[in-house]
Amino acid sequence: MVSGYFLYRDDNGELLKRLAKQAKRILVLTIGANLLYMVVAFINSSLVGGSQEFFQQHFTLNKMEYFFLYNMSPFADHLWYLGSLLYALVILIVLVKLNVHKYAMFLSPALLGLYVYLSKNGSADLITYRNALIVTLPYIMMGFLIRRYEKKLVNVNGLVYIIPVIILSITNVLEYLSSKTTLYPFYSAELLVYAVVLVLLKYPNLGAGTRMEKAGKKYSLFIYIMHVIPILYFNNVAKSTNGIVQYFGPIVIFWLTYVAAVVFYGIWDKVKKPKRQRNKVKKPKRQRDKIKKPKVEAKKAA
Repeated sequence: MVSGYFLYRDDNGELLKRLAKQAKRILVLTIGANLLYMVVAFINSSLVGGSQEFFQQHFTLNKMEYFFLYNMSPFADHLWYLGSLLYALVILIVLVKLNVHKYAMFLSPALLGLYVYLSKNGSADLITYRNALIVTLPYIMMGFLIRRYEKKLVNVNGLVYIIPVIILSITNVLEYLSSKTTLYPFYSAELLVYAVVLVLLKYPNLGAGTRMEKAGKKYSLFIYIMHVIPILYFNNVAKSTNGIVQYFGPIVIFWLTYVAAVVFYGIWDKVKKPKRQRNKVKKPKRQRDKIKKPKVEAKKAA
């Protein structure tokens, strides 16, 4: 949804450029992340003594079918979103070229509702419902809708968004208590996402300049891609089934990947900084050349 909000433009030409650029970026990330986790999966198999069966386990016809149809990576489950996002962007490019995207985006709530309903009541594998068409695409289009009607939405009284956040937070807990599982999506959770986004849209300075904002802006992609590596380590190498990892696993994993992100980008910024400085040094030379040109032409004219 957030991606859709930042991508959307009223001008079709500009929107197509942004969608194409983002699709290329996501394609590179999808390939790179899957290659990374293929190496991680191979190392993990070697550590537990199953390296000989690695290719037989990960390159089956069924896993390849799930990968290309439903974006389910054979190496790491969480990478499904990158492939799904890529498919959704390609579908949007087609819709924009057909000039029907401004009508299609109104189908977003129905598509997401269909996803939640099928997840809870369908007989097929959950992965088949968690696809680009009824999950990722409608989320992006909801971001389109919010950006398109942003001026009207921010003029609404803030309580209209705050009250649903409170109510949906409570009903979300109630849905969990009644189902006793987080395997399936909750109706309250899906609606809560919209409510939270609208609150942040209404109050744009909320959390501005904080460490949380910086983490979301700079480190979230790294954390999303890399967080499974320490999970694999604790599950398969350290064999941690009790103690701090068992009871505070999500917090431990988040802070490990957060610290890794800070270190990685700290090194990355230092490597890139000299290049930026060299480029800045070169610019004045070109400017001096431009200044000298009129003098040379003046001599020729004389």
